[in-house]
Amino acid sequence: MEKKKFNITKEKGFQIINTLLIVGILSFYMSRLLYFKKKVYNIYSNSSYSFLSKVLVDRIDYSSADRLIENEDGTYTFVGNVNNNYISISGNLYRIISIDSNKNIKIIAEKSITIMPLYEKDIFYNTSISHWLNQSEQEHTGLYERIVKNESYLVENSSCVCQIDNLEEHICTQDLDLNKFGLLSLKEYQAAGGQNSYLNNGERFWLCNRNSENKYYLVNNEGAIGLAFSQSLIIGVRPVLTLCSTTIARSGDGTKENPFTLLQTEIKKVLDAPVGAYIQYADMKWQVESIDENRNVILIMDGIIQQDDDNSPIKFGAYNYITLDSGVGYYLNNEFLEKLEKYEDYLVLKKWTYGTFPYIGEYDYRNSCYGNEIECYVSIPNISFKHLKGNENIYIANNGTQSDELICVIDENLIKFIDINETANVKPVICLNGQILITSGAGTEDDPFVLEVIDND
Repeated sequence: MEKKKFNITKEKGFQIINTLLIVGILSFYMSRLLYFKKKVYNIYSNSSYSFLSKVLVDRIDYSSADRLIENEDGTYTFVGNVNNNYISISGNLYRIISIDSNKNIKIIAEKSITIMPLYEKDIFYNTSISHWLNQSEQEHTGLYERIVKNESYLVENSSCVCQIDNLEEHICTQDLDLNKFGLLSLKEYQAAGGQNSYLNNGERFWLCNRNSENKYYLVNNEGAIGLAFSQSLIIGVRPVLTLCSTTIARSGDGTKENPFTLLQTEIKKVLDAPVGAYIQYADMKWQVESIDENRNVILIMDGIIQQDDDNSPIKFGAYNYITLDSGVGYYLNNEFLEKLEKYEDYLVLKKWTYGTFPYIGEYDYRNSCYGNEIECYVSIPNISFKHLKGNENIYIANNGTQSDELICVIDENLIKFIDINETANVKPVICLNGQILITSGAGTEDDPFVLEVIDND
């Protein structure tokens, strides 16, 4: 039998080519669609380019009691021992507290930024801590606000600061703190689960409410609610702030190891290091305290001066103010300074301020830290400094008017006055040239930034 020839006409050939072309185009676009779908999923799962409030709500785990819950008024609150509400702001770690009806996100510092007294018999937004947090037209305000680099994300922070006497049945009045930065309210602490929640971080810290006797509430080391028992009590300040509804998390999944991050910044110089970051210098570990007006970096030692692995208490000096002629001032700028290699290349000669507490109980930093100054390489912190927590019996550059032989120390969470002939521990502060390069490290306590080696030999 004669085989039948398969003839392809021009018309059929054209149709086959078109079919193959269409299949190819569809295959290409389907593969691209799958690629971008996967990419979008990865971006979304990492919170990149998505509103943070939407990411938080969409991923609620309803099978767990420790989660973000929806309230009757349409707001959301993190409750229990959650572990996926971490966020990094300006290099510091915070916890997400809640989402309000406008999708704004309230957060709180994971650890206390500093320790301060809260003695005033006044509503919170008139206290020295509020002035320390928030910048205003008044002099020496906003010491905390100056370190926050993500201010474009912030909105008015509303917290209930009314007086409370009944912890079980309190209703917030219209007494609200409407500054950018505040403290956690008693109501917010209880709503999260109080002692059995992520807000119980093992530290003592202030709340922004007081009772009818004008004593401020606090959370103790065990997470229980208490009241200030002394005007000299000096405990943790955990700033609370609110991010706007359009806040976008560029990376992270909310865990402590990989917190949500708003901005990715490249750190090349000491000036770029966030406040609170750790820096290794002269075989000692320091923390970034602040950036001064000349773009140099104030560092405070992590811990206290030690010799042979023991604390080294030092007599304050001949006077109740720091001087280069005797005691602490002389030691820091002679014997200790010699231990700081190439200090003239790394350090900046700076004018450090100190002052006087008018009387016992009057511990407003604005009135007691800026009356006098001393120019030197190494000094000690005054009560306005951050990163004072975790140290026992350390000198601060403040004194009292009760006697010209009394100097102040922080010991056992209290401001105390000791005689200038007694000894205490020293926590030095220095000013580092902000242009020095950082060569390695992550800026963490376990992996501090390492400075460029300066060799002028």
